[in-house]
This record gives sequence, C-alpha cells and structure tokens, in this order.
Amino acid sequence: PYRPLAALRPDGAAHLFALDGAAPRVRAATRVWRAPDLAAVYAAHQDPAFDPRSDVALPSTTSGVEGTAAPARIVAARGRNGSLEAEVEASAPAVVVWSRAFHPAYHAEVDGAAAVVVPAEGHLIGVRVPAGRHEVRIVWSRVPLDCGLAAAALGLAAALLLLRSGRLGAEDRR
Repeated sequence: PYRPLAALRPDGAAHLFALDGAAPRVRAATRVWRAPDLAAVYAAHQDPAFDPRSDVALPSTTSGVEGTAAPARIVAARGRNGSLEAEVEASAPAVVVWSRAFHPAYHAEVDGAAAVVVPAEGHLIGVRVPAGRHEVRIVWSRVPLDCGLAAAALGLAAALLLLRSGRLGAEDRR
C-alpha cells in the first residue's frame, strides 16, 4: 500500500512514501508482521503480501508473520482528544490500530482490564485483543501533564518566596 517516492538521505537511510487513499482512523488487524526495527516495518509495507485491511507491523525481537488474515471489524468507535472507545469484533486474535502517534503515556483497557499499548506500524497506537467481541478503551494519561504543572507551580512559588525575601533580584536594586 505504500509507494516509495524519494530517498530523503543520500545513503538511503530515510525514504518518503505515499499512501494511496485515506487510511482508516481505527482498524483491526489479525495478521502481525513482526518487525525488529523501522526498516522491517517499511519492508513489511512494501511486501506484496502485506494487506493493510488485515495486517499490522508490530515491534518484536524477531522477524516473521504470525496469525492469518481473518475477518475483523470495528463495530463502533468514539474518539475525543486523547481518548478512544471502540468495539471490535474479530474471528481471531487481533490488534486494534488507532491512527494517533504512539507515546508511552497512553494506557489501554480491553473489557475493563489493563492492556499493553504498543507502537503499531512503527508510530501508531496498537492494542492486542483476543478473538471475539470486545470493548477497547485507550486514554492519554494525565500524569506527565500533572507532574509538569506541579513542577511549574513549585518553581513559581519558590521564585515568589525568594523575591519576597529579597534574595532574588537584589543585584538589580544596587
């Protein structure tokens, strides 16, 4: 599905690809192409046997393909900023792929139980689900934001205390 357009570096280490047609916002894939690095992800996408309707490339320490292309569909999906709720129905174990940039701050649940979030296709969000019908919930954790806000508030409070005590800005008064 990916068509090479140009090499971005003379050594061929980076390429620009085109995707003909729009990619779905959320999809379910039942065949996993194990990819130990980004080059293996690109190679999987260029393989004529790779079908984006049923396949996904996931990180692995080894190469190879697991599973078979089997019917899987997203029954319903509701997305908001930083979260997705989807109902998936698959006749075999599958990976729900959400077209959002992967970051470890995302957390997932499958039928209310914690699930692992993995980088699908090298940069998207993936969550494995067993065969059957399942509810998948992916949310952005507020922990990094809350920690940053707390650190900023502490820094501001410390600066104000130093300013009031005369230790900050004393050089400016001379």
